[in-house]
Amino acid sequence: MMKINELASEFYDMNGIKLLLNYLQNDCQADYQLAYNVIISFWILSFHEYARRDFEDYDLMLVEKILKILDYFNKEKVVRAVLLLLQSLSSSKKALEIISDLSCLELIEKL
Repeated sequence: MMKINELASEFYDMNGIKLLLNYLQNDCQADYQLAYNVIISFWILSFHEYARRDFEDYDLMLVEKILKILDYFNKEKVVRAVLLLLQSLSSSKKALEIISDLSCLELIEKL
């Protein structure tokens, strides 16, 4: 569904970020496959300008919550999905500031 731009936009407009965030904070901590699917959904949304502002919002703490998933799982596909998301966000100065504030480089070195 997210691969089609119009559907991704509809998903976002219907508070899809909040839904994914709810999964991220609860269910994703117990199931690595669900965590992978949620992170991939965030990765796809990160390419859209309308969703980018949520990743740049300090109050939402979206990037921090995504990185916290790495505390629960170090499965290769989950790590790869998080790295893809960080790469996508690296084109935004605000997102880079958040990533830097979270000491993401140290986390990546630890992995």
